[in-house]
Amino acid sequence: MENLCKSLIAAFVFLEFSGNDVVDPDSAVAVMEAMTAELQSSSAEEKEALIRTCAQQAAAFRSASHDARIAQFIADLPQTTGLIGYDG
Repeated sequence: MENLCKSLIAAFVFLEFSGNDVVDPDSAVAVMEAMTAELQSSSAEEKEALIRTCAQQAAAFRSASHDARIAQFIADLPQTTGLIGYDG
């Protein structure tokens, strides 16, 4: 399941950070909203796997000195997709 989660994360990152010349911004938002809606019907096990993989991937991006914005986006993905509640 980890590889599936990594692929999903990669798709979200691609849609969020690709330039307007690569992906139409309105289309990117529509696809991310559709992906988020589908995630809502995931099992508890699937949600936990994605949450765990997001944390691991964000840490890996930070330790490899990748773009900090991407690492933060990945770390925030469970909240932005509604898999876990916002703190605060």
